[in-house]
Amino acid sequence: MEQEQLNRQEDEIDLGALFYALLGRIWLIIMLTLLGGAIMFVYSSNFVTPLYQSTASVFVLNRTNEENITSSDITTSTALAKDFANLATSHLVVEHVISDLNLSESYTYSKLSSNVSVSIDNDSRMLRVMVTDPDPEMAKKLADAFVAVLSDVVAERINMNLEKIDEGTLPTDPSSPNITKRTIIGCLVGALLAVAIVTIRFLLDDTIKTDKDVEKYLNLTVLAVVPQEDCAESDEKKKRKKGRERR
Repeated sequence: MEQEQLNRQEDEIDLGALFYALLGRIWLIIMLTLLGGAIMFVYSSNFVTPLYQSTASVFVLNRTNEENITSSDITTSTALAKDFANLATSHLVVEHVISDLNLSESYTYSKLSSNVSVSIDNDSRMLRVMVTDPDPEMAKKLADAFVAVLSDVVAERINMNLEKIDEGTLPTDPSSPNITKRTIIGCLVGALLAVAIVTIRFLLDDTIKTDKDVEKYLNLTVLAVVPQEDCAESDEKKKRKKGRERR
């Protein structure tokens, strides 16, 4: 029973002592925090290729009557919008875009389609085609080309017209990488690493430092404590004593 209690005491972590251990190594935590943020900032600024995003949009509306729009038209158009979103990244559309812009040497289907995404707002018939590229002007050309090819394919194959709402935007600022976000993440990683190092060293340190440690780990009662004389003060006293003897 006593052995179990002793083991339980050994497994307990003195949170107060851990806090002071972390406080005593605050310089290490600050240093690794700043170092992690600096490394991520330099890496993101100099070694990550910035990407620009351009967005073009079209409106899907299936009219059965040229004069009026019925609820059936709206319901059908909403359902078709989801199909057209999948069609925008199909082989048919992507290969047409590559061919129209003469990009066969630079892009393949898998490479270009991975840079394209299509979004639809809830219960909306608006398709937003977003294209990312290292060149902002090329991103705009690709966004416009995707909208144009998608409209042509829908008109030819499904006999339905898509209304272009917005042409591709010419991006001025890169959409990625987010340097500020990456720098903050680097700071957090550095801080966590420093805390982990201090905590591990604290947990692995089994040396006895105080009378409480004697009672806790050795299960012995401390009768007296002899204060340790500071080494610098001891040397100073010896020098003074020798000086007096010489006199």
